[in-house]
Amino acid sequence: MPVRTGVAAGVLVGFALGSGACGSRTGLELDEIFRAEPDGSAPTVGDAAPDVAIPISPVQTPPACVTLPSPSVYVVSTAENLWQFNPSATTSAARLHVVGHIECPLSTVPPLGVCQDLNHQEATATPFSMAVDLKGTAYVVYCDGEVFELDTQTLQCEATGLVPTQGFGMAFSQDTTDPDETLFIATGMNEGTLESINTTTFAYKTIGNFSPAVNFAELTGTGAGDLFVFYSINPNDNSELSLAKVDKANASLTNILPLPNLPRGAGWAFVFWGGNFYTFTGEVDGSGALLNSTVITRVSPTDGSQATVTTMGELVVGAGVSTCAPQR
Repeated sequence: MPVRTGVAAGVLVGFALGSGACGSRTGLELDEIFRAEPDGSAPTVGDAAPDVAIPISPVQTPPACVTLPSPSVYVVSTAENLWQFNPSATTSAARLHVVGHIECPLSTVPPLGVCQDLNHQEATATPFSMAVDLKGTAYVVYCDGEVFELDTQTLQCEATGLVPTQGFGMAFSQDTTDPDETLFIATGMNEGTLESINTTTFAYKTIGNFSPAVNFAELTGTGAGDLFVFYSINPNDNSELSLAKVDKANASLTNILPLPNLPRGAGWAFVFWGGNFYTFTGEVDGSGALLNSTVITRVSPTDGSQATVTTMGELVVGAGVSTCAPQR
């Protein structure tokens, strides 16, 4: 998801038109990324008392699964690096593996104008959000509005020709009436509208505004047909984050799970894997300045309890997981 800043309440820095955000590069070499990290069994750092836990549909395996290098969780950073994240690994070195640096053919005339850095100066376009289909193809939207197809194995990157009107968060969810999957996006004002995209024709279909309303939404889906949203309750910098289940037919939210102690930070994404949510939130210092680093947190869908899994020295803005990923 886009970089969120502490510059001012509700301000997004990135698209020149003000509809999204770009991030700055870290300047770190790949072998300098890791810092001292907890071992995954870290103490709970937050707890919530939701009225209703988020229900997870019974395990189903999509019929068209392609064998991908395990695990099939990918994250992309503002440094334009693609990573694999292994939620089940027990050591820091095994949890994160850099696949490589991506080089997508950026247009000289981007659809949403040039990106801006935190000082509102023109900046090189960098990734904004990402989704991964069950064949291992990542769809990456950049902060200038361009959308690319990225092969997660070879890193070959091709333009789709898709022209969005605004930035968006996105995820695939398995269809419940046929063997296909659908790419859903959260777009519109503050990413508060649910739409779908046909990845063959790249035609949009508007489903509706999220209800209740959300801000800065990110999405993740499963092979059982679930779709979940990770969002800010309001656009203010001090707003709490929440998770909820999404009705794909009308964008209504159920089983809203508050996350009162999960820092909002700057830049966020999430996936569902193996029975838990994993959130990726950018770190900021006490003044709200970006630190170009990311905290990965495991969140239980049952009670919202949170445990820090690890940290990494790049700012993650997109995460995607194949719908063939384990659901328990």
